[in-house]
Order: sequence, then C-alpha cells, then structure tokens
Amino acid sequence: MTVPVLVTRIADQPCAFPIAQVVETLRPPLIADGTCVHRGETVPAVDAPSVHGHATTTQRCVIVRVGSGRVAILVDDVIAVRPYVAADLARLPPLFATAQLAGLALPVATALAYARALPEQGA
Repeated sequence: MTVPVLVTRIADQPCAFPIAQVVETLRPPLIADGTCVHRGETVPAVDAPSVHGHATTTQRCVIVRVGSGRVAILVDDVIAVRPYVAADLARLPPLFATAQLAGLALPVATALAYARALPEQGA
C-alpha cells in the first residue's frame, strides 16, 4: 500500500511529511516571536533549517495539522507530492533528533516529528 507524502528539502536533506497532516503550502509568512498568521489565526511557526542547525534559505512554508491546531514550518523548498510505500515510510528515520526538539513548544515539536529523512534517490 502506498501513501502520499509531501517531499520537501530542509537544509540539504530531502524529507517527507505525510500528506494527511499537510494543510497547504505557501510563500513564507511574516514570523514574529515564533508565530505567524494563517488564514486569520495566529499559529506557532518554526524555521526548520535553523532547528536542523543550518542557515535558512527558506522559500516555502508548509502548514501542518497538529491535533485541532496548525503549525507553520518553514522549509527550503517544496519538491512534489509523491506516493511512498507505507511500510518503507514507517522505517525511515525522523529528520530531527529528540535532542533537537527539546525545548520547543509541544505543537511545534510534534509537527517537526512528522518529518522523515528521505534517501537522496527518494527525493
């Protein structure tokens, strides 16, 4: 069985977000104090490349569903929506280590935990 994923690039790493968690992609919004406005509502926001330890070259924003809320994740690029074998996706390592997520607000850490590191040929 395959599941659709949104393939993005964070720093030099291709990664996948389950499409079921993605609300939409858009140009990066203005971020202030770790939040931005999405469709009239203030939501948590995070610059994923900087969490990954890289300088940002953010070109896109992925709005991800977390529980009943949303989180804006800035990424370097959105590549495509692609099918991925569900069992293979489940075996992929998380893009962010637990230590990288420590200290982040729970919705932000949860949203980043959805990201799976893809092998370069999977991008």
